[in-house]
Amino acid sequence: MAAELEQHWELALQAVEDARDAAERFRRQSPPGLSPQMQAQLRDLGRTLPDLWRKGHLKPEQKKELLRSLIRRVVIRRPLADIVEATVVWVSGAVSTLVVHPPLLRQSDRQHYEHFVERLLALGAAGYSDREIAQRLTVEGFRSARSARVPAGLVGEIRRARGQISLTEQFRTQAKLEEQWTVFGLAQQLGVHRNWLYTRIRNGTLPATRHAVVGHYLIPDDPELLATLRAQRDRCCYR
Repeated sequence: MAAELEQHWELALQAVEDARDAAERFRRQSPPGLSPQMQAQLRDLGRTLPDLWRKGHLKPEQKKELLRSLIRRVVIRRPLADIVEATVVWVSGAVSTLVVHPPLLRQSDRQHYEHFVERLLALGAAGYSDREIAQRLTVEGFRSARSARVPAGLVGEIRRARGQISLTEQFRTQAKLEEQWTVFGLAQQLGVHRNWLYTRIRNGTLPATRHAVVGHYLIPDDPELLATLRAQRDRCCYR
């Protein structure tokens, strides 16, 4: 038994030595059948390959074969629902890590979803439109479930689901905001058309300020001002 094991060991050592000799001979000799120009191109391939790859000189099949020859293995991890990490181990021993955000079924599966909603509602409360909110959230690095940007439709959907009425809608439907009259509310209070108020705002006889974000008018809740407006309404018989 010992003699047989010793024989197998000697054969294995000899095989390793033969492989090393063959590798050394291959390293010293020029590639068979290749012209000096082709050999120079192969030696310079590390510099020219990226350019060849980008300019489409390689067919998809060639790219696949090239990658197969360069990659030793790929390790895939999914630490979170919206993150896939691919670690590429190259034959040289170098390692590259890629991070991919796969599409998800639900927005709530996204990382930091509650922070996303809080930020969305804060911007909504400040008066920004759904389109503006979507643009800001995208710039800040938030994503939707299926794309790298946040669409305005998603903003409106979440805002309504959380019971938030847009500031623009509040100006159109509520009598007062920030303890001041909206044009809608004051028109309802006086029983006049909104244009009656807009005319006085434009000619400077009705004091009003514009909201800093949405730009709609806010009118002071002043009893004397209200009495003056009622008198003007009555004089022009606008009931």
